[in-house]
Amino acid sequence: MNKQLSNFIKKKILILSDVDVIGNNRTSSMAIRQKFLANLLSKNFDVSLASTFGKQKEKKIGKINIKSGVSNLNFIKNNYDVVIIGLASNNNSVYYKYSKKNFNILTIVDLYYSIIFEKLITIENTIEGINIFKNKLKVVLQILKKGNHFICATPKQRIYLLGVLSALGQINPSNILKSHIFIIPTLIDVNNNKYKIKNLRKTILNKNDKIILWLGGIYPWFDPLPLINAMPMIIKNIPNTKLIMLGAKHPTTQYDDYYNEAVIKAKKTGLYKKSIIFINWVNETQSLEYTSQVDLNIILSKKSLEDEFAFRTRILTPVMLGIPTITNGQDYISQLIIKNGAGFVTNGKSKELAKQITDILNNEKLMQRMKKNTKYFKRDLLKISEIDSLNKLVRENP
Repeated sequence: MNKQLSNFIKKKILILSDVDVIGNNRTSSMAIRQKFLANLLSKNFDVSLASTFGKQKEKKIGKINIKSGVSNLNFIKNNYDVVIIGLASNNNSVYYKYSKKNFNILTIVDLYYSIIFEKLITIENTIEGINIFKNKLKVVLQILKKGNHFICATPKQRIYLLGVLSALGQINPSNILKSHIFIIPTLIDVNNNKYKIKNLRKTILNKNDKIILWLGGIYPWFDPLPLINAMPMIIKNIPNTKLIMLGAKHPTTQYDDYYNEAVIKAKKTGLYKKSIIFINWVNETQSLEYTSQVDLNIILSKKSLEDEFAFRTRILTPVMLGIPTITNGQDYISQLIIKNGAGFVTNGKSKELAKQITDILNNEKLMQRMKKNTKYFKRDLLKISEIDSLNKLVRENP
């Protein structure tokens, strides 16, 4: 088939997933990411999403064909021009299983989060822990070797990945002049009003409460304890302040100990269920609705390589809803907070955190200025997006 004819025919793209992309509980960052990519690519191509999650079902949402409960990958052969997979460290992952197949299909690996550094944080420095990590690393490397091209979310991730891929021989004399990694940051759709939703200030809190948000699960690389410890100090100055821990307990991960530690700490302050309120995991639309009603978002990360190379959806979502953020992170989105003046950077200690939060909540002019500055985030993310280059690669693939 000549290039002109192949460019005219609408290419078929399949995005493989291990998470729920068919239901409306898409609050995990991976599900949000894959749905975003599907919507973005469907503007030019015929896009399908296939998930191992749930029961066998097929559904069409907008332009996207979605399959759930996928167990056999043979349907892929001869039916798609491009397959996009994520990165995993578990050999039960669909990404790993696909990487072992001999399908002759252009494969793009999405490396938008620092999975290796996440695993290093969660694994103990013992002989057993080192062996576990080695096995996980084998899975990661197998998936990387399957990739013909790659996408990531930030310029810093791209630099790191160039080094990794060079060491694996993925970049060599035959292809050194070609682009291998395309930067495509996730953009959150904050205008989703399809479902009947609850109003946070009418159902749980009072109309005039000042609301601080901790958004998302408590994982080993995050540290909410300084924020919880800061709450008594904040309440002395602003009695009607409430801290909402929204979705702090992820329904499917193994990190319950970190959530339980936060609950115990909240109880010790005497503010549990009074001024520190834990809300269970909710669907994406409800999460957006709750988040849109808060005054201030807080994200505290532990200092690590995970933090440095992360792409924080839990910061991006509030910021795109116009919510100022306090962060101690080194990640790309936290750096945009600094650049655009859309919040404060903190050292993560309770006393400084309490003062910064109090200063913001007591200063309406400052609050409004930071809210106004959040609008520059989408502009900055669109500037670094290389979606046009990825589209060209797919169109020109024979």
